[in-house]
Amino acid sequence: MGQSIAEMLAAKGLDVHMTDSSGSRLKQAQAALEKNLDRQIERWAITQAEKKLILNRIHAEPSLEHLAECDLIIETISEDLESKKTVFQQLDDIIPEDRVLASNTSTLSLTELASVTRHPERVIGMHFVYPAFRIDVVEIVRGLQTSDDTFERTKEFIERDLSKKRRHGFRISRLRHDAAHLPAH
Repeated sequence: MGQSIAEMLAAKGLDVHMTDSSGSRLKQAQAALEKNLDRQIERWAITQAEKKLILNRIHAEPSLEHLAECDLIIETISEDLESKKTVFQQLDDIIPEDRVLASNTSTLSLTELASVTRHPERVIGMHFVYPAFRIDVVEIVRGLQTSDDTFERTKEFIERDLSKKRRHGFRISRLRHDAAHLPAH
């Protein structure tokens, strides 16, 4: 999921720092990303130049330290609470307190994840629909201690950097609504 989110963010013109504690998994993610971009070129969805731009915006490193300069960190590891808590503790030691820590979790408690940080008010959920590079849907989920400031900054990021235009409701729901209200012929 992380590589899909990285691709989508880079395609929208953002610099992305992708990290994994395993150098081999990081290389696999980069290879999968290149393969996906090549498939898009074959389908005429992007050009070779766009592929190059996307890849140049993604910076892959095996350590978390370089994330200290990022404004927003989106964690995308597997849905294992203890593993996520470990990552959030590590990030809490590295990331300045005014930065947003987001998790892409779809099932785990954000409040419990936030409880291992010194600043639980900066923890929020950003649940992307897979594949993120193709489906332009992200859900914002608050933990019990998520601050209004964290929520507003996350919402502004999504509206400014991810959305082509503001829409209410998920795309699937809107399609069902539109289809249900078509005239019968």
